[in-house]
Amino acid sequence: MKKTILIVFLLFAVTIAYSQTAITTKEAKDHIGETLTVTGKVFDVFTSNKGRTLINFDDKYPNQTFTVVINGESNIDFSAVKAGSVLTVNGLIESYKDKPEIIIKTQDQIIKVE
Repeated sequence: MKKTILIVFLLFAVTIAYSQTAITTKEAKDHIGETLTVTGKVFDVFTSNKGRTLINFDDKYPNQTFTVVINGESNIDFSAVKAGSVLTVNGLIESYKDKPEIIIKTQDQIIKVE
């Protein structure tokens, strides 16, 4: 019985340690260098001539609060992401020109599109 209780406790502790609460796009600037889940409202989606897609949140560039970057050669399906969508992504929050961003490298980093 004690062994079962210990196993249940350890599973619970591991679950808590690895579960992540999503932060907002406005909070992302305070979490540079951390791997987190970020949720926010898409303002616009821009794809450059070279195929790099920038998904800006809350305002247009250069006033966006957060950006999701998808490189053209990545084959990531983001077709459901439109202006006004609520997008949840997970990844390493980096800083580019003093703005937080996550570079999407795998499809499973796009958690949810609403």
